Amino acid sequence: MPTVEKPVPAEISRVNAHDVRVAWRDGHESVYAARELRLACPCALCLEETSGRKLLDPATVAAEVHPTAVNLVGRYAVNFTFSDGHATGIYTFEYLRGLSSAPAPAGITPRSTMAEVLAKYPGAKGALFRRYHVGGCSSCGYEPTDTLENVMKSHNVLDVQEVIRHIEQSEESNRKIQIAPRELRALLDGPKPPRLLDVRTPEEWEIARLPEARLVDDALGREIMEEWPKDAAIVLYCHVGERSLDAASYLIGHGFSNVHSLAGGIEAWSQDVDPTVPRY
Repeated sequence: MPTVEKPVPAEISRVNAHDVRVAWRDGHESVYAARELRLACPCALCLEETSGRKLLDPATVAAEVHPTAVNLVGRYAVNFTFSDGHATGIYTFEYLRGLSSAPAPAGITPRSTMAEVLAKYPGAKGALFRRYHVGGCSSCGYEPTDTLENVMKSHNVLDVQEVIRHIEQSEESNRKIQIAPRELRALLDGPKPPRLLDVRTPEEWEIARLPEARLVDDALGREIMEEWPKDAAIVLYCHVGERSLDAASYLIGHGFSNVHSLAGGIEAWSQDVDPTVPRY
């Protein structure tokens, strides 16, 4: 009988500040949502070994949980250290590959909690704030256990299905304008590097920066809007990629046609491209 080749990763990297990408030697590529990886932990604390019954209560896992370290275990498995301190799971290559073949989780509904909404659509926070001014301050905030329907009702938004469509469309738009750290490095080393803009605070700029970047202040903002060509190649970055997404969307909304946001921000750059860049 012919032998079946076991799955082996060729590369493990980050899609953004949270999610994980695995390129397999057979050419397959898998992308794992950070929280889904945490919920799938196969350790004895999370999964009963004899019955396979899940012991981990999803309600105890934060929407923003993510791996802070990824380590190979011999030549057969991967271990993740998560931001909630959990680090006992050993994900064999076969198990990890199988997770990528599992059916995608169902979409959100009006009765989905905000924790579930943000776990499936990390960009939902910005999308809800930009269109509906939801979540921008204490008076318009929400709890992770609040349902999407109740949150929108408290803001006099009754068409929750339209809200869901907006969240889904915003997420798709965000994916299209993001650029991976290694892809950006290649562009910066190329013959026509993009203009690199840092949209963090001056205090963050002093901690760590990319040498090719300019820190955006009021004067530079006016220069960009009044003098830069609309087809200028621009890449923006922040700490973990959220503020730069908002800034990129703003420029696109004002007619700029070649704008990208660094996925995962300077944090991902330090992890994937240049570890000498300080993390904070």
